[in-house]
Amino acid sequence: MKKKYYKISEVAEIYGVAYDTVKKWCINGDMEANFIGGTWYIPIEATESYEKGLKPKRVLALEKDKEALQKRIEALERVMREVAGTLLKGEI
Repeated sequence: MKKKYYKISEVAEIYGVAYDTVKKWCINGDMEANFIGGTWYIPIEATESYEKGLKPKRVLALEKDKEALQKRIEALERVMREVAGTLLKGEI
């Protein structure tokens, strides 16, 4: 059976970095990982994506959410400016 996940120590050995460095990558979302039962599990594909400079799926999802929220904020700001303009004109 082919291995599907690495532990932090294995990834640290592969890249020649400290355990804490890989743990920071996982926590910061720089490398896709799952935290289960107090242990980080890093999908083997995540190391391949990391090497190619690709962002983890959860980071891409957060960026998409951020874009949607930014559009909503801009729409609300337009409404607020319209209401403020109406108030300043004394139309309400």
